Amino acid sequence: MKIDETTVEKAYKKLKSSVYFDKTQLILRNAIVEFERTHKNIDKYLCSLFDKLNDNFKFDKLQEEILESISVFSFPKKLHKDDRSIISNLPSKKITVDKLQHFIDMKVEGHILGVLWIMLIGYQMDKEVYEHSYGNRIRKNLISELSEAPTYSPYLFEPYFVQYESWRDKALSEAQAHMRLDQDVVIITMDFERYYYSIDADEPVFDNIIEEFCPDDDTNIYREQNDILKRLNNFVCAVIEK
Repeated sequence: MKIDETTVEKAYKKLKSSVYFDKTQLILRNAIVEFERTHKNIDKYLCSLFDKLNDNFKFDKLQEEILESISVFSFPKKLHKDDRSIISNLPSKKITVDKLQHFIDMKVEGHILGVLWIMLIGYQMDKEVYEHSYGNRIRKNLISELSEAPTYSPYLFEPYFVQYESWRDKALSEAQAHMRLDQDVVIITMDFERYYYSIDADEPVFDNIIEEFCPDDDTNIYREQNDILKRLNNFVCAVIEK
């Protein structure tokens, strides 16, 4: 797969589309507005971003700038339940937050690089995932079968609600089939609580990813492409560490 300026442009297009449909990403929406206000000629700027991605020294400087920009916004996700049985429209004098939802605040360039990682490395990983795993699956037509390059489609992931309905309906269909045979059925649903705050994706994990999906090959005519993939992979690892 050839990685060039258009690949970065496609990544930015997919980032904007993803944020547009995600109502929780108001901070990133505002950041993108400021990003485009600052960079009037966005196509030219994205070309310069590819130039940095293709140069080890320039990319190290860019990565340092992005990592320094990182902070976290924390918003209430769940409030502590009031034990009072009386329904009232008067606000409580004391509100206790039970759970927080955390959102990364980072330069838009960092988010573009993250989408590039999904397009170029995550896409390969997703093809190895179990067929009936439905959460956050990457679009099957993300990469064109003819050109083997990312498409201009603005979509990055399969719509989650469609995936969820498929998972639910398959389970109910199986249960109904057994009930028609006069067999007892128990359906159990489980959830990994705060999964993304618990997952342990450290440096050895990312080392294994690059070994499997971007092996070293001195005879490979796409050696420069491999260098870009390694930079992207190391960058995502550095963001998680930060």
